[in-house]
Amino acid sequence: MEYEAFISEITDVAKDEETRRELFHAIDVNHDHVIKFNELVAVFLDERKIMDTKMLSYLFGLVDKDGDNCISQAELEEFMSNNKVTYTNMDIIDVFNKIDKNGDKMITIDEFNEGMKEYLEET
Repeated sequence: MEYEAFISEITDVAKDEETRRELFHAIDVNHDHVIKFNELVAVFLDERKIMDTKMLSYLFGLVDKDGDNCISQAELEEFMSNNKVTYTNMDIIDVFNKIDKNGDKMITIDEFNEGMKEYLEET
């Protein structure tokens, strides 16, 4: 996610430009001026790899574009594409199926939270 896209997403959370800039630079760990998916997810962890539920809910909301409290494969693909995450079609299917524990082709907030924890433990 480039700076402009990041700013448009967090304007409601961080009202002033300085705070938004500081947040962006704190998340952009490798300082390439692009927030990658793993950098964004890493924000939701503390040093002991404990997820912050509010932050995960916020991330879930960014992916759940239609607001139906479920993430479809298309929404996940769109989020990853919009945030310049490099992936193949098989990658997205594998990730989606791994998170979608009950196989109903929709990722709930509970499945998302658990999937993010598992993903971060693997990386």
